[in-house]
Amino acid sequence: MRTSNQPTGKSATVEVRLAYKRMIWIPLVGVIDVASSTIETPEEVADTIGRALQHVRHDKLIACTNCGLAPMDRHVAEAKLRALVAGAALADRRYPA
Repeated sequence: MRTSNQPTGKSATVEVRLAYKRMIWIPLVGVIDVASSTIETPEEVADTIGRALQHVRHDKLIACTNCGLAPMDRHVAEAKLRALVAGAALADRRYPA
């Protein structure tokens, strides 16, 4: 597996090579900023997902953090992950497939 940053914003793609040599591009969208201890709201997360859905099919998008959460306080990291889950659920309701 190889990751590469895209030039536009917080998104990245993961190239997965299957046994039969076909490549699949899976868009990952960083909806949680790990460089800040500010906890995103579910609405902010859903808005970011909504902007990404203008460019990526609903069934192909994976919302995630924009990097690792290890350097932050545990309570902040957990709150950010809760916001990610709540925001993804909100985006599912706002932007049905």
